[in-house]
Amino acid sequence: MYTNGLLLNKVTRAILKKIDVIFVSADGDKKTQEKHRGEGTYRRVLRNIDAAKKKTGAFFIGRMTVDEKTDLYKSAVNLLKHTDGIHWQIVIISAFESPPQLNYPADGAAGISAKVPWAWD
Repeated sequence: MYTNGLLLNKVTRAILKKIDVIFVSADGDKKTQEKHRGEGTYRRVLRNIDAAKKKTGAFFIGRMTVDEKTDLYKSAVNLLKHTDGIHWQIVIISAFESPPQLNYPADGAAGISAKVPWAWD
């Protein structure tokens, strides 16, 4: 199951017992999480993970989206206090500030090609 964790405490024990793996998304650290998802969401998600873990034997994976400003080590260590494992992806902020030019095929064929500057540096 994939969830942002905000309503994880509402999922019944009967449903949770049928799930083997639960991915809970978080935005790295408290500051980043609350910047994107609202004040109070960081502690709420961690509390909900802890409560749900008491209802199930599922393996919990913290799914972090971090940027180059996030202290990855600190964020990972903290999230591992509440989950069984972590997975992260790094978002490069500059790629969103100056997105690459997308080139659509002239023949309408499926697919998009783009030269992403930071990927070839």
